[in-house]
Amino acid sequence: MTAVTDGLIGQGTKIDPWLISSDAALGAVLRDPAGEGYFRVTMDCSYSGSGGLSSSEAGTYKSKIIDADGYAIAMVLNSASAGAAIMAGVTLLNCYLRVQMLQITSTAVSVPFFNCYFTDCLVNASTTSTNNSLLNNGSAFYSLEPKQFNRVVFVGGFLGAYDRFVNIGAPGDTVFTDVVKWTSTIGSWYTRTTTAPTLASLDALFEGRFTAAGWFDDATLPAPRPYFVEFINLVIDTLVLGVPTARPLLYEAGGRYYGLGQTDSSGHLNITLRVRRRLTFRVVVSEDVGLDRLQEGNYVAANKYYLPPSGDSYRYLASAAGHIVGLSGVTFGGSPVVLNGVTYTPSAVYPEMASSRTSLQTGGAQQLFTFDTASLGGGGGGPVIDGDPAYLDGVVEEIHPLLGTVRALVNAEVSVFEKRDTGYVVMGSAYSNAVGEFRVNTEVYGGGDVFAFAADFPGVAWQAGLELSTGTRLRPTVNNGYVYEVITPGNSGATEPTWWADAGDGTEGAIGAATAKARPYYQPVGHGPLKMTFVE
Repeated sequence: MTAVTDGLIGQGTKIDPWLISSDAALGAVLRDPAGEGYFRVTMDCSYSGSGGLSSSEAGTYKSKIIDADGYAIAMVLNSASAGAAIMAGVTLLNCYLRVQMLQITSTAVSVPFFNCYFTDCLVNASTTSTNNSLLNNGSAFYSLEPKQFNRVVFVGGFLGAYDRFVNIGAPGDTVFTDVVKWTSTIGSWYTRTTTAPTLASLDALFEGRFTAAGWFDDATLPAPRPYFVEFINLVIDTLVLGVPTARPLLYEAGGRYYGLGQTDSSGHLNITLRVRRRLTFRVVVSEDVGLDRLQEGNYVAANKYYLPPSGDSYRYLASAAGHIVGLSGVTFGGSPVVLNGVTYTPSAVYPEMASSRTSLQTGGAQQLFTFDTASLGGGGGGPVIDGDPAYLDGVVEEIHPLLGTVRALVNAEVSVFEKRDTGYVVMGSAYSNAVGEFRVNTEVYGGGDVFAFAADFPGVAWQAGLELSTGTRLRPTVNNGYVYEVITPGNSGATEPTWWADAGDGTEGAIGAATAKARPYYQPVGHGPLKMTFVE
């Protein structure tokens, strides 16, 4: 039997997900009840279906994690039946989702999403009926990821006569307070606002996290879509002992790995990569990143690679799903192995290689990479750039200019650089926590002098009609040296307030219907040389 993932690039793991690169692939994945694993979307996609899934059908679907990677997914469901669902068992990440429900019966509730969860999503939904819920999680559903609604924005006119935009309550469901619905309808579990969404209002609601996590926007948000993204053309060649060889490729950015597919039989790949703006990344060539080792008693999935119980010169492709029994004493020496009817076919694993860190700003819109492995067999060869794993711990503090008191600087971004010859190597960054502490991890420390740079979060510029929540940080449209942290939520008002100075430890004032405390904005500071701690 052919699996819907046959022909898709990737392994279905969190590190190397299957890539959805067409409308047909999206439809096949959404309509696969047995498919389970991780997927990533590589283009704007659409799905249109008739009939939908019944509740009994939807309840049989296994867990899928689909990372839309900031792309838009448009869905239309035509159905005259009750309980129709577009998809089931899906956790959707980083998506601008447009949903349209047509020809739904007016007397029976239809639910387009069954046992589904959202993180970093903007959901724009509409329906021709007044008797529908958008999502229903009413059964004990196992998910590969935590069952959460996190940083989700709902817009559109979906909510009709039923006061339940999302009907939840299944065991393990978690609803976060940063789920927002633009509506005048009363609701208890979500934040409600009638203000039209803008990039600034989303930042204010989510304290700057929305634009960092979501690359998408609606027609009401600034163009172009997707926001906060860069396109870089990569031309990659892979060789082994000077001979062009097909090898799997990934790129690593922000501590996460993303599958790029692999070079062709001539060892070549030309691909346009979409990365977050100003993010540094590196290209990695590796056959074994994210692979599990075969272990007695475990289960394997069809058409996925595994490492042998010991050694690392080969990886093995499982021909079918199965249970590992009788592993003891079996020799994995580069020949096919059969266990309980499952054939494991070997392919070579070469030493891992990686580029130095680069970005569009440092490397340009087109970047060339050539990886020539100078040895055979496994055993991670390490990155091309010299360095060792290390970390830097520290505390960021502020001194009030009037009171002279010292306190923790919360949510400050700390970037670390190493002086290397005549230039500097970017080692990484982190944010300080509630007591000002931070830790920056790196893989490239070369033993040189290290310098840290800390920047206070300036907040978002004031705009009319913002719904301000507690903890939101604002700044005037014309900087005056102060930032203002909301202590009582409310609307920012129609006109910009007369901003006030901090007379000592947080002077309070009104911003529209909200109340905020003023405090000085602390200019970026740098320190060094500092001492890194090697990771043994």
